[in-house]
Amino acid sequence: ELDMLSLKVEFKDGNSLTTRFNGTMEQAKAYARLIAAAPDLLEALMYSIKQVPELESVPGISAAIAKAKGEDQ
Repeated sequence: ELDMLSLKVEFKDGNSLTTRFNGTMEQAKAYARLIAAAPDLLEALMYSIKQVPELESVPGISAAIAKAKGEDQ
């Protein structure tokens, strides 16, 4: 059964973001883990591109980086 859930993210600078979605508690926990890992994933992806510039042409990589940086508007 899906419930309306809220997920609140608190940032080091004191700001926070709350989002609501229909899902299970397990999905909410998975989203929370993904959000927590996102900065490390972005850093690793950007480092990988610096080491192997050809990776930038892999479909979705540039778009994922732009989305993570809020540049996909």
